[in-house]
Amino acid sequence: MAKPFKIKGLKASQPVREAAGLILRAKLAEVFSYEDLVRAGDVDGVHDMRVGMKRFREALRLLRPVLPKAEAKQHMAWVEELNDALGAVRDPDVMSEGLAALAQEADLGPALEPLQQELAQRRSRRHDALVGRLDAIRKEKLQRKCGRFIDRLAAHRSRRHRETARRFAHQAIADRLMRAFALEEAARAPGAVEAFHRMRIAVKRLKYALEPFLGILPRIAKQSYGSVSDLQELMGQVHDCDVLEAAVSDFAAAGDGARRTAAERAIEGLHKRRQELYDATLVLLDTMAEQDFSRRLLDGLD
Repeated sequence: MAKPFKIKGLKASQPVREAAGLILRAKLAEVFSYEDLVRAGDVDGVHDMRVGMKRFREALRLLRPVLPKAEAKQHMAWVEELNDALGAVRDPDVMSEGLAALAQEADLGPALEPLQQELAQRRSRRHDALVGRLDAIRKEKLQRKCGRFIDRLAAHRSRRHRETARRFAHQAIADRLMRAFALEEAARAPGAVEAFHRMRIAVKRLKYALEPFLGILPRIAKQSYGSVSDLQELMGQVHDCDVLEAAVSDFAAAGDGARRTAAERAIEGLHKRRQELYDATLVLLDTMAEQDFSRRLLDGLD
């Protein structure tokens, strides 16, 4: 995963709307730095632009209380559309990589090749749609318009939003921290796929709340960010297993006996991998609980 762009000029004591402009400017530049690679169909480029877009989208969500509502809503609309288009291309890439690993581990030979071909065709169609979305953004000059919107934030000196960047960060992180770990008990239950998914999303939002402010927060925030990132990565890999299992099951249902047999073996391998990742997730959560992670982070921010 590409590292986030550095946010230049961010200070703990500056007004939060001014800080918002600096954060969003860096995030917007990060997104479109990968555009040429994405247009060329590069797998890593799609992944990095998608991560950059998630960072930008979550920054918009996080900073929503200090943004002009009407303009922020307009920009969020095309951001969501581009994020969805990137995800639609990235999903077949992730499934294809997972399927290839499974086929090798279980020695499935060519049995799953039709599914790989189906994923490749799906990816091609979705990549065409993604390029069309990027063309529309360029034609409508949405990146430039968003840049001007952000520049106005960075130059803003309103009395209305005089809260400091650091204080805003403390409150936002505390809110997302409590939301994420309020879901832990339900997510730990065996077979609780939906609850696990909800916690995964909440942990990801906590990560993206920490990330822009690391340069102005106490050391405990930097230490906590590493744990949150590890947790989000493990939970994401568990979720990838669930998505791939659904795809393999659909593939098996539409095929003959040989296909079903290969799919069953693939699903057995997926279950094993998922269990290992799920167990590792619980170990990390247990370690964070033993270290009193939430309290230490909250106390460190105050």
